[in-house]
Amino acid sequence: MTLQRPTAQVTVDGQALSLPEGAIAGMRVELGFGPAHDRAVLALWAGSVLADVAPGTPVAIALGFGDDRTDVFSGAVEAVDAVPGGVVVEALAATAELSYARVAQAYLQQTIADIVRDLVAQGGGSEGDIDAPSTLYAYHVDERRPVWTHLVELARLASCDLSSDASGAVCFRAPRTGPVDRELRHGAELLTWRIGARRRLPDPVPVVPHGAASEAGASGWHLLLRTPDGNSPSGPSVVHAAVRDRDLAQALDDGRRAARDRAAAGGELVITGDPSLRPGSLVSVTDLPTGDPDDQRVLAVAHVVDATRGFVTLLRTEAAA
Repeated sequence: MTLQRPTAQVTVDGQALSLPEGAIAGMRVELGFGPAHDRAVLALWAGSVLADVAPGTPVAIALGFGDDRTDVFSGAVEAVDAVPGGVVVEALAATAELSYARVAQAYLQQTIADIVRDLVAQGGGSEGDIDAPSTLYAYHVDERRPVWTHLVELARLASCDLSSDASGAVCFRAPRTGPVDRELRHGAELLTWRIGARRRLPDPVPVVPHGAASEAGASGWHLLLRTPDGNSPSGPSVVHAAVRDRDLAQALDDGRRAARDRAAAGGELVITGDPSLRPGSLVSVTDLPTGDPDDQRVLAVAHVVDATRGFVTLLRTEAAA
């Protein structure tokens, strides 16, 4: 295995700098699913040319080894703090703008994907990979909450992951399945690990429809069901105002159960730096002395670059679908 020299490029307000050029002592780039936004924290030496950067300034970060770098973050400076010996700059991904935007809109007979695209556009964001084909009979967005909060609610409703890509565009899609993106081998990429089974949670409370679209036809979506679960008296159930037919209720119920099943295993991994991994990636962990676990789905990524560890990537995982 060839050891390579980690490199990073930080572009601030159009000016591209390496770590030495920017007097950057270290950085941490945190990527995850909503409701949190992706975040980058830069630790600067005193006298850095970036020390006087202003909040709101655009920031982009690329990480890698040698001349091979991959974009991992794009956003804007959120805070600049003086600390002993230097300055700490914190930036949030471009999706953070959606936490400031507020929209009032009503949607009738539109797919969740179309609603998400419209909200992102009205909030001034950019559209990434968005795929949610389920149709909502009626969905209302009000100005009491920011656009990002509505997107978080829609993600729960559609059993989708809400995140951003390296350019800061909004991604909204179901958890991935299929072959793994990366094999993490003990003695090679895998540096340390803590991974295993978790206590299995009980079955979630069933989701039942709010309206009678399945019983009275599409035109009857607004009619309320006296006993949505079909039992008399009704048992414990989740009734979401936007879920008007049994197909959508079943899809939401299936998504909640799938999330429960994925949470039955997982852990934390530290690997040699890999800028290609993002939340939602699938990985396999192999050659462990105690045996190999099942494939894992990445929930959160933290890329760390500093003088002590070089470039390492920290992963928080759950069982793959």
